[in-house]
Amino acid sequence: NDIDYNVDYCYSVNLIYEDNMSLLSEPDCAIIESESVSGDINADGMLDILDIVILINIIVESYNPTTLESQAADMNNDGIINVQDIVLLVNDILE
Repeated sequence: NDIDYNVDYCYSVNLIYEDNMSLLSEPDCAIIESESVSGDINADGMLDILDIVILINIIVESYNPTTLESQAADMNNDGIINVQDIVLLVNDILE
C-alpha cells in the first residue's frame, strides 16, 4: 500500500445504463497531503539520534524506507537522500 503523496490524483466516473448508453462525469482531482514531518523519519514526534541512524541506514542502503520515511528523510527536498540531509537534520536537532 505505497501511496504517492503530494501528487494530483484525478478520476472520472462512467455510468453505464440501459441499452448500453453511458454518461461520463467531468474529471475531479485531489491531492493526498503527506503527513511526514521533515527529519522525523520514525514519526515519533521528535528529531533525535534515532532519526539520524535511520537516515544513515537509508543512505548506505541497509534500510528500504517507505514513501513517508523518504519524504521525511529528504530534508532539503531535492529528491535525493544523501549526506546533505544528515547535516541539515543534525543542525535542526542542535537548534
